[in-house]
Amino acid sequence: MLTRTRKARGMSSVLQSSIRNKLLGEFSAADFAVLQAHLSPVVLTKDVALSEPGIGMTHCWFPERGIASVIVTSPSGRQAEVGLIGSEGMIDVSTCLGIARPRLKCFIQLEGNGYRVPVAIIRQMIHSSPAARSVLLAYVYDFLAQVSHTAFVNANLPVDARLARWLLMYHDRVDGDTLMVTHEFLSLMLGVRRAGVTTALAKLRQGLLIDLKRNAVTIVNRSALEAEAGDAYGWAEWPNVEPSGMLPVAV
Repeated sequence: MLTRTRKARGMSSVLQSSIRNKLLGEFSAADFAVLQAHLSPVVLTKDVALSEPGIGMTHCWFPERGIASVIVTSPSGRQAEVGLIGSEGMIDVSTCLGIARPRLKCFIQLEGNGYRVPVAIIRQMIHSSPAARSVLLAYVYDFLAQVSHTAFVNANLPVDARLARWLLMYHDRVDGDTLMVTHEFLSLMLGVRRAGVTTALAKLRQGLLIDLKRNAVTIVNRSALEAEAGDAYGWAEWPNVEPSGMLPVAV
């Protein structure tokens, strides 16, 4: 059963310039004015599901702080993470594509806060505003690129590089250098056995790339961690970065 996060007190009259969610910041002033009347501040509580397969959504969610995980579940119940969503995006991209019932689970991995908007308002904007539709579909493509790169990384690269990539993606979406995460959770997210995660973490620690404490990983040397990730980490992991060798497209 889908469990909703609790609503923060009061409706939002927040200015677009003060919002930390980067996707909301991409809307034109006119489109944001439409959204503004329907933005409700919410607390994003750890482990709460924002979408579940086969269950219709009533709201879309725009995190300012915190991280959501997008999970694939097999018929036998095995799970693996295919995407991360933080302040760069929204939950769920299925709404942007006219899908009434999402097929992927998305839950709050790291607690935070953000805004929610009724699904009906997002759908209305997609149909009535070409500019808003362009913003939302561009994000859908960015998320598709991230999921596609996850498939590439999982199929072609060793656990060490996959772990480095995941830590970098997490680091991109939090304030500070300490990531609250357990070995068990990393095992689930990467789709590997816990022993493999423990070995990979120990290697990164020995190389002075990270430090480890109970239920926490601290990034010590970000540039070295990027080097460890190699081909596993790049423009697809954080959509504000242009692909190597490409120039921003003129509009």
